[in-house]
Amino acid sequence: MKAWVHSEHKFSDALGLTRLEHSKGNYGETMPDALGGLEYKGPPLLLESKSRKSGFPKLIQDAMAQALAYKEAKGRVCVVGLHRNGGRKNEDWLCVLQLKDFAEIMDNRIWRPDEKTG
Repeated sequence: MKAWVHSEHKFSDALGLTRLEHSKGNYGETMPDALGGLEYKGPPLLLESKSRKSGFPKLIQDAMAQALAYKEAKGRVCVVGLHRNGGRKNEDWLCVLQLKDFAEIMDNRIWRPDEKTG
């Protein structure tokens, strides 16, 4: 198994999802990369995993460390917003959060028949 495929499997496993195998082709439009079984009611996900030998860029590390250091951070999900200078469109922004927090958000999208839905 190629390293990038292994990384995407680990990524989907951490979210409690099952990564689907695709043959060559653009399946993102019609088929998600990962599913969570019949109980998952969230949006179809397209997972992409990248790695760097030198770790995360300092800008991201510093921003996340700053967010986590706030005393108000306890019990909250820290989200770092990255944007291009002068960016005013949604496409100019990226959100970065820890995988454990994203997994918890995704877990809240699982329908549980014993709970009332709003």
